[in-house]
Amino acid sequence: SIMKADLRAECGISDSKGILTFQGKDYPCFFGKNGLSVSKVEGDGKTPIGHFSLGQCFYRADRIQLPETNLSFRAITPNEGWCDDQAHPSYNQLVHLPFEGRHEKMYLEEGIYDLVIEILYNHDPVVPGKGSAIFWHLQSAMRPYTEGCLAIERDAFLGIIKDLTPGMIIEICGT
Repeated sequence: SIMKADLRAECGISDSKGILTFQGKDYPCFFGKNGLSVSKVEGDGKTPIGHFSLGQCFYRADRIQLPETNLSFRAITPNEGWCDDQAHPSYNQLVHLPFEGRHEKMYLEEGIYDLVIEILYNHDPVVPGKGSAIFWHLQSAMRPYTEGCLAIERDAFLGIIKDLTPGMIIEICGT
């Protein structure tokens, strides 16, 4: 079931700053640098609009204690990445490095992936070119936007994650 009132992220279609609402409380959040889209494509810098299940939680065990959560979780390692190569069979999936296709590293120096939840966009089935690596992750101290993900401040994320449940739906919408 869709829990609109429980987990909703909203911003203007062409904005990158918005609000995440969870259990009646609002949190500032960031979206894709080019706003939102109902027809997301790989590399467009937009966050997809729609209703999506929350997937697995990943965290950097060397930087953050395992958060209290009901979601499935795993510690990420330096040899993990996410395939964003639309011509590769592993597109939009966790991969092990070194990896021959185009990918992004999950173990980032910047820290935005110290705590991350996969948003199950373009997931089942995966459609090449429709967009990959759509995550809910930590805000960057260096930029007020994402490349297509959803990002919130660390303390807010740690407060919210303990009440998230497997199968919970996030609604991403524009105003």
